[in-house]
Amino acid sequence: TCGGPQSNHARATAVAAAKLGLKSHLVLRNSVAAQMEGNAFLSRLVGAEVTNVSAEEYMRIDEVMQRIADEAREQGHKPYVIPEGGSNELGVLGYVKAVEETLAQLKRSKTKVHHVFVAVGSGGTYAGLLLGKHLFDFSAEIHGINVCDSASYFEGRILRLLKETKKRFGLEVSFTKKDLHILDGYVGKGYGLSSQEEIDLIKTIARTEGVVLDPVYTGKAMLGMVDQIRQGRFKAGETLLFFHTGGIYGLFPKRSLFF
Repeated sequence: TCGGPQSNHARATAVAAAKLGLKSHLVLRNSVAAQMEGNAFLSRLVGAEVTNVSAEEYMRIDEVMQRIADEAREQGHKPYVIPEGGSNELGVLGYVKAVEETLAQLKRSKTKVHHVFVAVGSGGTYAGLLLGKHLFDFSAEIHGINVCDSASYFEGRILRLLKETKKRFGLEVSFTKKDLHILDGYVGKGYGLSSQEEIDLIKTIARTEGVVLDPVYTGKAMLGMVDQIRQGRFKAGETLLFFHTGGIYGLFPKRSLFF
């Protein structure tokens, strides 16, 4: 699979592979400098083989991974290529299941949620939540905060993912751009780059709630949600649910920004 130098997905894939006795091969963008930090370090710790590529090469990442898979096949192995972020039809089902689990928890706690916020980095999480919303009749609005690229880019990507998922599993659902709510404007300095406002918010949430966000995904998403609240976008009495998608290890390479 593939990702940025601090990819949570790549690290999680490497860990899962190690647990199952499988070999893992990660193709990471510009990861040489970060090879002993955070997720990059943990991936290597559990035995992942890492191929570093430039930003230009990463633009052709599917082609690069297929070439590596072909080489592994020639050596007698049976490779399985997982796309960036695990964002394919099978990955989407993971967050369909998350909606089912969430609804069960809300029912037990007798809580009604009106809005859900989640970081959007490759589209699979949002696609799964939106599909789950329709399959399980979840009334909450699903809001995505893109941490890279643009809202229009992710609208296209998410709709393609949903179409492919519908086709693979024979689902009777359909979506248009009107069904998506991607809130642009919180990418900040760029993917994996942190503004002082983001760092300050991560520190505030940690110190007031005991919740640790990461600087690549959840920190930006939380900033987006807080800004929407400050703008008065929600009615009094409405309940917001923030999906924490992990990433704590991404904090360590940026520790100098905090203290």
